[in-house]
Amino acid sequence: MEQLPFETFEASTAATARAPHRRAFDPGMVPVYAGLGACWVILLVAMPMAHMSLDIALTAVFLLICGIFVGGAACLRLRGHERIAAGIECWTLLNVVSLTAVLGTYLVMRHPFGPIADHWMVAADRIILPGLNWRDTVVAVAHSPILAACANWVYGSLRWQGSMLIIIFCLTRQTDRAATFVQRWLLTLAIITILFAFLPCYGPATDFGLTHAEVPAIHSNAGWCAPPIMKWLGSAPSVRVDLSALDGIVTFPSFHAASATLFAWGFWSIRWARWPMLALNIGMILASVPIGGHYFIDVVAGTLIALFATQLPKWIARTYSAHFSPLRRLSFGVAAPFARA
Repeated sequence: MEQLPFETFEASTAATARAPHRRAFDPGMVPVYAGLGACWVILLVAMPMAHMSLDIALTAVFLLICGIFVGGAACLRLRGHERIAAGIECWTLLNVVSLTAVLGTYLVMRHPFGPIADHWMVAADRIILPGLNWRDTVVAVAHSPILAACANWVYGSLRWQGSMLIIIFCLTRQTDRAATFVQRWLLTLAIITILFAFLPCYGPATDFGLTHAEVPAIHSNAGWCAPPIMKWLGSAPSVRVDLSALDGIVTFPSFHAASATLFAWGFWSIRWARWPMLALNIGMILASVPIGGHYFIDVVAGTLIALFATQLPKWIARTYSAHFSPLRRLSFGVAAPFARA
């Protein structure tokens, strides 16, 4: 029997009401967008004051590509492809956050808030690991073919673990967890950049007089590239930053140790990957000393900062919600993006 026009309208209205509401952006990513926006405002204001500049063409291309990816993710989410959209958005923002943090470390080294603090790191190493010599440890690892090969591989896993984690989150319908991981990544890098501004270090390779030629089995030059870049940033009248040639310069705290802790935390929710990835990331933390050119205290600090970053947003959300009972519903709505496990 053919439906009357009013009945057809009523049926279509009911179907629309039952359909899930689709949003272009995940509310859980609001803290990430807000944090990135604040960071870029600081960069764009402070860099000219510090006589720094970016390659405008390369920066514009990078931001345009990122905008296309984020816009594409929004379109996919509106069409119901939530998991694909979340994967693209989280992966894009993970890379933008990492680049922003490196630019932040270059900026703070123009006028660091503290003197070079290597002597404090050496003293801290003697306290936490008395009798263990950094130079002898690194040389011993480099002279063992098996140890050196394993350490090089696990140290380099930083390049792919983040992407792999986001893909698995999206395939297993844990898109909320992917957004939470990017939030914690941003918070961890922000804390590391701030501490680096107050405690810049050249690293133990310079302090102990170890050259890269003495340990050719160590493939990464992370322990040797930072001092010349830091000296250039601190002494050059003006600096033009090439996004295609950026190197990490942070010694304290260790970003590799912090990222390994975040990866282990992220993979812990994936039962079949939990223990293998925990073992891999413990290996990355240990490899940060010989391969990454870090003091022992750098690794301890990086690990603790990442653990702190995984818990701080939840604590803030709970505290904010509990202490504003007259506005409890509103406060939870504001704090909810931070409260995800």
